[in-house]
This record gives sequence, structure tokens and C-alpha cells, in this order.
Amino acid sequence: MDGPLPPGHIRRPSVAPKLKDPAQTDGQCPESNCPDEIFSVHHPICVMKNLKFSVLLALALISLGGSLRAEFLYVSYGPGLLSFRIDNQTGSITALPGSPLLFAEGVGPLVLDRRGRFLYASTGGSAVDFGPWNSISAYRIKPDGRLQPLHGSPFKIAGGNLAVDPFNRFLYAAAGVFGQSGTIAVYRLEANGELKPVSGSPFPTGNDPASITTDPFGRFVYVANLGSRDISAYRVLENGTLIPVLGSPFPILGPGQPITVVVEPSARFLYAANLDGANISSYSIGLNGTLTPIAGSPTPTRGPWYENMALDPSGRFIYTLVGVAGLDAFRINFVMGLPEVIQSISVGDDFDNNPVGVAVDPLGNFVYEANANGILEPGSISIRGFRIGSGGTLTLVPGFPLFPLGKEVGTEQGFPYWMVVAPDK
Repeated sequence: MDGPLPPGHIRRPSVAPKLKDPAQTDGQCPESNCPDEIFSVHHPICVMKNLKFSVLLALALISLGGSLRAEFLYVSYGPGLLSFRIDNQTGSITALPGSPLLFAEGVGPLVLDRRGRFLYASTGGSAVDFGPWNSISAYRIKPDGRLQPLHGSPFKIAGGNLAVDPFNRFLYAAAGVFGQSGTIAVYRLEANGELKPVSGSPFPTGNDPASITTDPFGRFVYVANLGSRDISAYRVLENGTLIPVLGSPFPILGPGQPITVVVEPSARFLYAANLDGANISSYSIGLNGTLTPIAGSPTPTRGPWYENMALDPSGRFIYTLVGVAGLDAFRINFVMGLPEVIQSISVGDDFDNNPVGVAVDPLGNFVYEANANGILEPGSISIRGFRIGSGGTLTLVPGFPLFPLGKEVGTEQGFPYWMVVAPDK
């Protein structure tokens, strides 16, 4: 295995030793009992030890985040990629020199590596049709936020909806042709940002994979399958191999199709925003990665459809885009695990509508939202920024909405579905 292992683990031989009788461990977690993978679920004592280390690690990462400043916002909209500098005091944004970066063959899903050094984009496809993406473009984020292409980029490898392992080991790309079973390509992240396919990749998943995420400790990967109306769950082995979790895929209960999936930082709960149902399905996560619906799930229907969803870094609040021009804010009840609506606001009008993109900055101070327009007639892309209050409610930042490509009526500018916020390094 390249790079450091997570806390509490040692480098083990490639062949897993034979497991000993748990009764002979005297309450200890013998490393020789653990198979050659990260966060073993085979030995109950090992599970508890690894869970303790994982929780401590998560708290340390959250604490570390307090010293960062969210500074750069990137938005892909099909023909190009917008780049902005964020004023970390006010939340206002300013376009960076060279923005937008244009792509002859289209640009779509975005993801950052976990240190905020590299930006990856699925390219060579249609944003409106959600792919298929035939390459991944990779960039080093310079200190001023500008993007420097990596050597060999774009990589001629399969793209898709993207996620990065919490320990920067792997990049995952979930993709599929409409109405057909999809796949998950797994790439090892090299120290220089380059991507190398892992052995056995790609791995099968459900129909029309629309979103992919990991749990905060790198143990599991979850995929929202829009077409098959379920969530696929996988255990991640140390070499990047994905093994379906027992019982996977897990069906969506009630109406709707899962379009976005997120896991909150303690790894206790998973949430899926459902497109046609305009609701959120909530699940508890078992030690082996299984999903169990929470009593009271899904949330009540709150509009004609839900489009996209973002979780704040503390895991306390969820922000979901609704219908023609709405945004719902939820507070997570950590006793029950259910989201509770705390605010519903407008993010446009008849001539500034169709919210599709949403992101929260790494410190949890601001939410950014993007409209595609086009529900009534083609129009301009718009972006809004909101300050997050102590209770999770949103207040529009002065100076928004912003029309980064100019304000026009009757002209379709793009589909700004994918947004990420990188910290200042």
C-alpha cells in the first residue's frame, strides 16, 4: 500500500493470517487477527478499537478545519468552468483571471482532493445529459486559486460522478448510460495528483448512478442509483477493491428517485435527496456498512422535485434545492437522525430560476447556489451566496445574485450543477 495507513493500523502482510478464537484475545485487539484490509468488520474487538480511532480522527479533522479559510469557488456549467475568490469575511465572490476556462467537449462533475491541492473534473461529455464522460481533467490549485493542468491531463480514463477517499488513497467515478446498469471506476491517487486504475476496476453498480460518496473514515462507498431507485453500498479493501455490503442495494422507501447522497461526519447516518418525491430518505449506518431506514423516513414531500443537496461540514445542517426556485434548510436531529425543516426560501423568479448547484464552504460559514434557468425560457446562469446563521438558517449575502456570464434573456448559457469550495492553503 502506498502512503500512510489510517491511525491505529500497521502495515500487514499481503496474505491475511488465520483468525484466532476471540475468546483467546483477553479483550485486546491482536493485529494478527485483522485481515489485510482497512477497518476490519470481522472481529468485534477490532471493530470497537477502529471505531474509537475513527471518531477521534474525525474530531481532529473538524478541529483542523477551524484554522482554514474557504477561499475558492469552482462551478462547472457544461461549456466551461468558473473560478472565484471568496472574501472569507463577507462571502462575496470575485472572478479569477482566466475565468471561465472553456472546454470544447464539455465539463461536468467536480471533486477536490482532501487537502485542497488538486481539482478533478469529468470531461468530454454533456452536462445536461449527465455524461457519458470519456476523460478526467486534473489541475493543481495554485496559491491564488488559478488552475494549472497536471502533466498528461486530461487523462483518457472513464469519468463520471466523482468522490475522493478521506485518506486521499482513491478517486471514485460512478457512471452509466441512461436506463442501463452503471459502473464505478476506482483510481489510485498518486502523490503528484495523477490517477492510476486499480486492479479489477470498474465495479458494477445500479441503473443511472447519479451521485457517489464515501463514509468519513474510508470504509464504505455509497452510490445513489436514480434509475433503479436504490443505494448501492460497498466495503473498500486496502487495494481499492469494492465488495458489495450484505443486503446491497438498499431500496428507497416511498416515492422518488435518489439523485444525491451524503454521509454526515460521525458516519452514523446517510441521507438521500429524492428527485420526484421531493423528500429525503434517512438511514442509519451499521458497523458493516448496511443501511437501515430510520423510523419516520422519508421526510414529507416539500415541492414538485428535489434537485441537489449539500451537507455542512459539522453535519448539523442539510441544504436542498427545490423545484422552480426554492431552497430548503434542514437541521439534523442527532437523537433520531431525521432532518427537520427550519427554513424555506426563494432563490429566483420567473426569469431567474431552475436551481441545480449547491455547495457549502469548508468552515460552514456560507452556502452557494447556482441557477441554470430555462424552465420558462432560456436565460442566464446566476449564483447566490448565503451566510449560515448559528441555527442553520440562511441570509442572502449583499451583492447577490451574480450573473457571471452576463444577464441575457433567450440565451442558454449552461447547466451549473457541480460546485466545490477549496480552502486557502
